[in-house]
Amino acid sequence: MKILITGATGYIGKRLIPILLNEGHHLICTVRDIARIEHLYAKEENIEFIEIDFLKADSLNKITFDRANMILSTTHTNKEAKELTNDLLGFPFSFYQSLKMGGIGSKRMIVEETSQNIANYTNKVSDVTYANIELRPEGIIVLLNKGLNNYTWVIHFRQLVIYKTDRLSIHSQGKYICFKNNMLYKENKKFIAKMIDLKTIYQEKYLNPAYE
Repeated sequence: MKILITGATGYIGKRLIPILLNEGHHLICTVRDIARIEHLYAKEENIEFIEIDFLKADSLNKITFDRANMILSTTHTNKEAKELTNDLLGFPFSFYQSLKMGGIGSKRMIVEETSQNIANYTNKVSDVTYANIELRPEGIIVLLNKGLNNYTWVIHFRQLVIYKTDRLSIHSQGKYICFKNNMLYKENKKFIAKMIDLKTIYQEKYLNPAYE
């Protein structure tokens, strides 16, 4: 059987691989950094690796799903943070929902300006701070990268304000992030439109219900 494993370098994935190979399965494994694992199976014919980031829509094009008979998602996450995020924003879109939507994550963008209460989570002026945005059914997750640390800003659609002029800015509860208008911003235009559409759909469904 051909099996697609996501998060192959995670706690579960790397323990599952030897078991499935021993049972004679052919494995297609997705990883963020192929160098971390590929060399361990250099002599193994029944395994292949694809470098992919599921938060980036263009990465999904690397997978041909009709090649796999089973899909196993084994990506390891922080349980407490996951539960809190799920309670606020709803469960993540399913694997197939993500594919149907053309991805649920932005490409990275450069943070140009923030409110003071977010500045501590960004790099110094001389260093670039990158961020990604992940879509959820009831909001968004802004992922900030500061050196070796990653920070998450969870925003419900009820509290989210989006300004899209010559640049994109995200506002919520007295905090804001503005993204630099450059090539990275332009590459995310379709994603930004998708994010605005999802917020509009949520508002129409829950905040402005139609009464008969």
